[in-house]
Amino acid sequence: MKLWIIYPKRFETNGSKSPYKMLKAAMENNICSEIMYLEYFRIVKEGKTEILYYKENIVKDYPTLVIFRCYKEDVMKYFEEKGSKVVNGFNGTHTIRDKYKTHLLIEKLGIKQPKFLNGSVNDFDYISKYLGIPFVMKNNTGAKGENVYLVKSKQEYENILNNHLNINFMYQEYIKESKGSDYRLYIVGDEVVGCVNRVSADDDFRANISQGGKGLACDLPHDIKMQSLLIAKTL
Repeated sequence: MKLWIIYPKRFETNGSKSPYKMLKAAMENNICSEIMYLEYFRIVKEGKTEILYYKENIVKDYPTLVIFRCYKEDVMKYFEEKGSKVVNGFNGTHTIRDKYKTHLLIEKLGIKQPKFLNGSVNDFDYISKYLGIPFVMKNNTGAKGENVYLVKSKQEYENILNNHLNINFMYQEYIKESKGSDYRLYIVGDEVVGCVNRVSADDDFRANISQGGKGLACDLPHDIKMQSLLIAKTL
């Protein structure tokens, strides 16, 4: 088995231990593995044929499995078309990148979740009446807790909009009981293989590890795991 783990290029020099922990775990399981960096990949069209390059070399020997720790849908799709197993795959990634669309799909499953609104709604009075104050305002396609705000007033809301004219926001009900804490489940096939309680390092309402939070191994009730499996299969 041949595995490629693809990270953003910044991980090549930022001193993060994450790529090497992934590589170490793979090697301990006798998996031939390599860390690759996303920005070195490029797809070139030659006539009707698409050719994938890594740096200056044409990719010819495709891995069995590709784990993406970043997003680039055309490269994901290319690997899938060449027969590689991609985690997370193109279709799932395309869906979950749109947080509002993800909420809609979960809603159809009948699973309880915070109230939410599309970013096309820009009437503060309506938003605050429906979601309550404060409410969460976040980049609809963002990640790592970036451009996620806890809005407490109309002035704050308007300032965020005016300072981020190119961002498509969505809005969520704020669940105060979960301030600075959330759970991330890891699913492989039909099994929940792990769970982490993410906790903020300070008074931040966000629990993202990229924002300074910490991840603590934990377990969750069976019904929560079953709901998570259902959501994962749907997405």
